[in-house]
Amino acid sequence: MKIALLIPALACALLLTACIPVPLQNYDNMPAAGFENQPLDMQQLERAIYVGAYNEGWTTVVVGPGHIVATHIETPRSVTVDILYDAHTYSIHYKNTQDMNYDAATGKIDPRYNRWTADLRDSINAAMQTMCNPQSACVPQ
Repeated sequence: MKIALLIPALACALLLTACIPVPLQNYDNMPAAGFENQPLDMQQLERAIYVGAYNEGWTTVVVGPGHIVATHIETPRSVTVDILYDAHTYSIHYKNTQDMNYDAATGKIDPRYNRWTADLRDSINAAMQTMCNPQSACVPQ
């Protein structure tokens, strides 16, 4: 009988810890490098951002040169970030959220925000690895 009570209690504890707010994570000055660490131009990095965002279910809007706004929606939650970039680096910064329990005073947010933005960063990095510098002959895998 004790085990029958313990299992639901542990399940509830796991669910509660999954919702405890955590410090919000921004990504600043992430290196922009293509296949075999080749430098990328702005157009290649912009394409890698599009591809990476698309692959993770984010929508993108170009705001201006070097600035893309990306949004991820999992109803009823949504996350919007600014992606700022140049030929050498890119950054992912919090813009706004809906139903993610963001507290500006403490800088804490639902842990899903950090997971979704980390997945976005990793997907952008993977997309960059398929990019080649036009002056060199490379065959990305």
